[in-house]
Amino acid sequence: MALQTGFKFNSRDRTRSSLQSLAVEGGFTEIVRLLLIIEKFNVNIKDDSENTPLLKAAFHGHMEIDKLLLANEKVDANSKDMMGRYTPLSQAIERGDIEIVQQIVATGKADPNWTLDSSDVPLLIADKPGHAEIVQLLLATGKADTSRLKRL
Repeated sequence: MALQTGFKFNSRDRTRSSLQSLAVEGGFTEIVRLLLIIEKFNVNIKDDSENTPLLKAAFHGHMEIDKLLLANEKVDANSKDMMGRYTPLSQAIERGDIEIVQQIVATGKADPNWTLDSSDVPLLIADKPGHAEIVQLLLATGKADTSRLKRL
């Protein structure tokens, strides 16, 4: 019905949140899947905080949505928030979400050396107690800069 009535899938509410952003934030996997199937999902649309759907999926820990978005060839796996502080990878690392880190790293789309505004690279964020698996994942890419790590 929405397709027949000319519904504007990329329209936004007063906070600049799109249908896509709201579906991702709420964890509505089937809505995200449907929007991707009918090709009405701008995978890189940003909200008022410059967060993309992939960044929101990583932040909220929505693993299935993360997987759907990463499968899209147009997704920007290095998108940054408004402050330039987080990418989807750094957000998942900060949360200690090993499954989402694995998904993002497995695509080869994310830069494991992207520097945050505080000069922390993702590997440095992961280099803390309880994140050994994440450190190993990043090291396994063969691309992670280890020069600033204190312990390995």
